[in-house]
Amino acid sequence: MKHPITTLLLLAAVPASAQLNNGSFEENGSFSLTGWEWTCSLPQSQMDVPLGGAEWSAWKEPGHAKGCFPSYLYQRLPNIQYGIPYQLSGWVKCPQSEFSVCLGGSLGFGTISNGQFALAQNVSSLDTAWTFLTVDHIFDPGVGDTAIVVLSSGFIGGPINPLPAGFDQFTLSTANRVTE
Repeated sequence: MKHPITTLLLLAAVPASAQLNNGSFEENGSFSLTGWEWTCSLPQSQMDVPLGGAEWSAWKEPGHAKGCFPSYLYQRLPNIQYGIPYQLSGWVKCPQSEFSVCLGGSLGFGTISNGQFALAQNVSSLDTAWTFLTVDHIFDPGVGDTAIVVLSSGFIGGPINPLPAGFDQFTLSTANRVTE
């Protein structure tokens, strides 16, 4: 090969397939979890959305040592290309009340294999207003692993029942950056 650097740059310019299904949790104006899976109880819907959102957002309860753990809302990414930097972006909200707290809303990447989760990169917020978050990751899963994006409201081991965190308007794309 005469020009290996040119070839590498051309290969890097080819878009990697990265698509998240139903990142807004809506279909035809109704709340929908199409494309998403969850552990523990069914995520709830609320007509509370970030600026520019449609009508519905998804709310997931935190995991609890005396109840169900882990408590995740996740989506499998069977067509992910390994070695490509991906970026997950979306909005989270962590409400507080006089009688209860939210442990944080997080989004990130991981893998699932035979029902076992292995989380990788994630980012979270305790902000009570809708907050836009972004996280990058390069997948290099092991044999039998399936890449996933994961939304979580945290974990508690004590006697309280924390509030769920809200999630909306998620996108998955290839990260637009060059690293060594």
